[in-house]
Amino acid sequence: MILIINNYTDNVHLGDLDMKELGRKAQSISGLPFVVKKFNEVDAQFLKNHPEIKAVISGGTNSKWDELYFDIFEGEFELMREAKVPVLGICAGHQLMAMAYGAGVRRADFGKEERFFQDITIEKDSILTQGIKGTVYAFLYHYCYVTELPEGFELLMSTSKTRIQAMKKIDENKFGVQFHPELDHQAADPFYRARDPKDVNGEVILKNFLSLVMK
Repeated sequence: MILIINNYTDNVHLGDLDMKELGRKAQSISGLPFVVKKFNEVDAQFLKNHPEIKAVISGGTNSKWDELYFDIFEGEFELMREAKVPVLGICAGHQLMAMAYGAGVRRADFGKEERFFQDITIEKDSILTQGIKGTVYAFLYHYCYVTELPEGFELLMSTSKTRIQAMKKIDENKFGVQFHPELDHQAADPFYRARDPKDVNGEVILKNFLSLVMK
């Protein structure tokens, strides 16, 4: 089973719908069933109580980070730190993983936000980018970013506006990606379209992550 974490703090129902869509994609790739839980329903003990969970994906959000007290995520932070199964943080999940390990997240300067599909530079080869030649071309939609690599992490990908587009915990299968590998060429809104559907290869990242738990 794959645990999908809903990080929406408002409009939680919409978050559940979005995370179920992510779960269905993960299930179609891996063949494993999924379960969606809110961020305040999980912690390290939750994983210990559910040994059937083979991987964790912490999803994005439409919540406003600058209006939150992040101690509400302490259970998820604990889960990320203590998990023995592979963990992937996507967008907000990536930022929460950085916070869990002591790094900072801040709002980008105005004009430095990232929208639309973009090319993402591979700084270091990893299991996430196996089979990808050139750059990762995926959808980005964020106005906050991870300010520095957490201790014990290495940089995997970057863009000109956001240095830490992807990171990995050294010697552990814990990854964070600022972009959305799960979204296709049309993303969530018809306004955000890829230059060419054939160029979109973000889903390869998701497939490679899930290969860690596929038989």
